[in-house]
Amino acid sequence: MLLISSSSSSRRFPVSVTSKIINSAKVFAGVEMRNSICIITTRTSTSTGAPTDIKSPLVNLKVARLVSLDARNEVVVGGGRSKMKLRAVARDYWKLSKGGLSVYAALSALPGYLVSCGLLTGAIGSVVLNSTGVFMGTLLCAASSQAVNQIMEKERDGNMTRTKSRPLPTGRITTFEAGVFAALTCGVGNGILYSVGGAVPVIVALSTAALYTMVYTPMKTKSPYNTHIGSIAGSLPVLIGFSVAGVPLFADFAPWMLFMLQTLWQFPHFYALAWLYRSDYSAAGYKMFPLDDDTGRKTAAMCWPYMVGLAVLPVVASGLGVTSWMFAFSAMVVTAEGGDVVLEYLCCCV
Repeated sequence: MLLISSSSSSRRFPVSVTSKIINSAKVFAGVEMRNSICIITTRTSTSTGAPTDIKSPLVNLKVARLVSLDARNEVVVGGGRSKMKLRAVARDYWKLSKGGLSVYAALSALPGYLVSCGLLTGAIGSVVLNSTGVFMGTLLCAASSQAVNQIMEKERDGNMTRTKSRPLPTGRITTFEAGVFAALTCGVGNGILYSVGGAVPVIVALSTAALYTMVYTPMKTKSPYNTHIGSIAGSLPVLIGFSVAGVPLFADFAPWMLFMLQTLWQFPHFYALAWLYRSDYSAAGYKMFPLDDDTGRKTAAMCWPYMVGLAVLPVVASGLGVTSWMFAFSAMVVTAEGGDVVLEYLCCCV
């Protein structure tokens, strides 16, 4: 069914007349196509506003702006983008910010603050307030960087099966709108971090954004060593929590121990992801080590040193008195599970 809304009436027409109306609109007004969305602007050709025969579909329309397919496969013409469901818009901005990754970055900033702020002796209100500030500030800064990343990779994302449905390649969000979103989230996020921790966490956040967008993103199409830069950028947020708690970053081993753990973990993660989507990465022109690995054995071999590092580092940290032996034991158990998968590929793949 086709629903036409104007300032005077709303009417429904069979789907069979949809193309006729849209084609007529193209002639009389002009149409901007955005995948399943069609923006139509029409002019009134009558002063009465009375319903007329469908053979003249534009006569009784004053402004018809939004045409889209709804959940029932109906074409809906309404009063513009404001008629889109708020949930759909929110979902698009969540995808623009890579919400899952941004939340992970924000969560990775919390342990440093919680273990350094005197959680058991400090005022609970202050701890909750600062923890919220660390989480929200880091979340917004991460969302900003992800939005900039998608702006820069808009064309390449459109060539990959895994990413071609993102808001920018499909046109659901414009480049300008994404830029405004990135600027706002960057400003608000860094403002929050400054309010709870001063200049140091802001410097860390801005350094992370610069490394991610100005070095890592361009490097993805030039060198497979982009993973090394990306892993550093992805681990810097852990330092934000420590800095908000007042820990001197260059005079304490604890922040860098957690930083190294997260850095080491990211190599097996990204190598496995690149291997799974190697055809997509190749089609988009990205440079990754696993792209020429048909069996997965080469990728497993590359992951093995980092798995060993993940098992050894907690033991070293425990020996230096930075963590307890329980942390070393639990880390080794978790790493052993991942190492077993790596060994399976190394021993069984041909």
